[in-house]
Amino acid sequence: MAITRTYNLTAGQIITQALRDAKIIPAEQPVSAVDYENGLDSLNNVSKFWQTKGIHLWLQERCVLPLNVGQRFYSLGPEGDPCGYEDSFFNTSIDTAATTGDTTISVESTTGMAGATNILTSSPVVSTQGWTSVNSGVLSVSSGLVITNSGANDGGADYALDATVGRTYRVRFSYTKGTSAGCVFSVLNGTTVEDTVTLTASASGELVITASLDEITFRAQNTSTTNAETSTVAALQYVDEITGSRIGIELDSGTRFWTYVLDVDSSTQIEIVSGVTGDCASGNSVYSFTQQIDRPLKLFNATYASSITASEVPVNRWSRQEYTQQPDKSSQGTVTNWYYNPTLDNGSFYVWQTASNVDNVVRIDVRKPLAICDDISDELDYPNEYLMALKWSIAADLGPSYGVPDNRQAVLEGKAAQALEDALDNDAELDSIYVAPDRSGGW
Repeated sequence: MAITRTYNLTAGQIITQALRDAKIIPAEQPVSAVDYENGLDSLNNVSKFWQTKGIHLWLQERCVLPLNVGQRFYSLGPEGDPCGYEDSFFNTSIDTAATTGDTTISVESTTGMAGATNILTSSPVVSTQGWTSVNSGVLSVSSGLVITNSGANDGGADYALDATVGRTYRVRFSYTKGTSAGCVFSVLNGTTVEDTVTLTASASGELVITASLDEITFRAQNTSTTNAETSTVAALQYVDEITGSRIGIELDSGTRFWTYVLDVDSSTQIEIVSGVTGDCASGNSVYSFTQQIDRPLKLFNATYASSITASEVPVNRWSRQEYTQQPDKSSQGTVTNWYYNPTLDNGSFYVWQTASNVDNVVRIDVRKPLAICDDISDELDYPNEYLMALKWSIAADLGPSYGVPDNRQAVLEGKAAQALEDALDNDAELDSIYVAPDRSGGW
């Protein structure tokens, strides 16, 4: 028998344990959907409350914040200024000079860069399921989705794609010419055609759409109205533009242009979502990272470097009062102090002095928030050592709403408090403490 040293639970499993140990449900009784829903609420309440406790070492990561010349305030979080976790942050440089508007960029290396991925979980063209006939088109499958005219109609097919309003998507497809003279491909917001192309020979294509609804439509429609003539959609991919690596390119103007990697063409060439907004000389720096940071709960151990490869200098933490009382907040030079306010959506990070060069960076240790569980199948965002404390804390939190007797509730709360204390004792960094006598001669 194989030996394992990990013990993993899902949200549903820890909720089941909590309900049974609290004697809310008998051991042999299945957990109802309502109980699971209540348990998820309790699990997330406990998780967010625990963010106020202890160190939580497994939630600490180091991140890299590229600085902008003269900028004193940075927004840290999912919708904030570009800032990535250090273990997925990469730097390279421009290999061949680029000019304003270029979307094909030559770099020294594409190591660590990722293009936007196909977000479809399965290929839609291996089945007629999910497709809707247009103009009585007959749908079948043979090396792709085959669209056949039924009578004197330009038969077609629609495929619905989930979307987030305001996001831009690319629908990529391959067309195999059949007996129809050609095929019209379109993407629609409702009934409004946002992008379209007509192909008359076998080829691949791409359509771009910014979603104004939570569902968009891909349509393929024969150009011929002759009965039984055909076209084939040989492949279909659906790409969210902002799922590739975030990339920042130094412009000759001394600023950094940020966009996303659309495709990694080779070890030295990429396609980006938006064309550069200025000229870029060979040798200009390029920063990229794969994941934007979450809103930090707290910041620690900040350091400053004049470039991503330069030596780091410790940066001092300031209080809010110390920062606000600094008379000249826009002076440029070496960053020596910082102040952080963990506001609700994205945290507010202030530096003094401000950066004097676009290559300047600050590295910071951040404490991430605990993940929320939306479904009982979600994996827990906890190390094994916290599972006992989590179980008893959920049980104690659920107790009042289920009418657990006072004596039993007191037991649950006691077990929850002790288990959490023990877990926190284990969740501490092993630092040395240095004590020295006061030799100043005063009392």
